[in-house]
Amino acid sequence: MGVQDLQFGMYINCVYCGHRYGPKDSTPLAMDELLWEHIKTCPKHPRNIVNAKIQKLREAWIKYKAFLQEKYPAKEGEDMVKVALKRYRGE
Repeated sequence: MGVQDLQFGMYINCVYCGHRYGPKDSTPLAMDELLWEHIKTCPKHPRNIVNAKIQKLREAWIKYKAFLQEKYPAKEGEDMVKVALKRYRGE
């Protein structure tokens, strides 16, 4: 007996946003597959909250690197952050 058999005729909820899928939902997916698909886009699921924060940090890092390269240009192969720190410190 699998998970799909156990979920037959039952409701399944997202515990983070409360979205509910029921036995009358007309979908070709099994209930567990349906919930996994929902989790990928649920704005309240911790995984998606963390992924959104990671994306913001990546974008900020890209902007910061561009700022450093403009303000403290590094030669090819040099570590841009080390060059910026040395120049900022007056070394």
